[in-house]
Amino acid sequence: MLQYMLSSLAYTYDNYRKMGIDTAVFTATMGCFTRFLKEHKNKYGFYAFDRDWWVTRQMAMVLFRIGELEYEFVSIRGEPVISIHIPSDAQLTPEKCGQSYREAKKFIKTYFGEMIARPYVCESWLLSPALPELLPPEANIIKFQQQFEILEWKKENKDFMAWIFPVPPDTPMAQLPEQTGLQKKVKEWLFAGGQIGSAYGRL
Repeated sequence: MLQYMLSSLAYTYDNYRKMGIDTAVFTATMGCFTRFLKEHKNKYGFYAFDRDWWVTRQMAMVLFRIGELEYEFVSIRGEPVISIHIPSDAQLTPEKCGQSYREAKKFIKTYFGEMIARPYVCESWLLSPALPELLPPEANIIKFQQQFEILEWKKENKDFMAWIFPVPPDTPMAQLPEQTGLQKKVKEWLFAGGQIGSAYGRL
């Protein structure tokens, strides 16, 4: 599947060229393939490609990486929006995120002008209202989520486990790693009955 998809990128690249989109955007966007292989290696100890269900967005030119963040043209609950995704290698400093927002608006205005009025939204564990209880106010994660108006908190969502603890999903809670300060605090929080979940917000 990885071979087929990489081969098909020639068609996507041709469409980039026809629209006049800079090759640097293509390279950054398609960096998802390398990133996903590395994420699988970190979690399971060997390389494998398990994101064929996701990269169709990049290949279909409805998702682009602009700077640190990704932007997807999608409808959520019937509302056309621009959904912000946070790649695992993104640096969430206010400066880099701000630059990404500005460049994305310019990119969308230039190449997808009909979508310029769409609201920017994000659904992620990084927006969880529980995180201010675990992290200092100067943490980049907190500064990132402060840019959003939180509209919904899905407390039962478990997606955060894969990002905070890059281990197989069936790993017992007692065996979750404690290599970072965030891992230690979240593990303690979960053992105490706390919830992280994910949240949906508008920029």
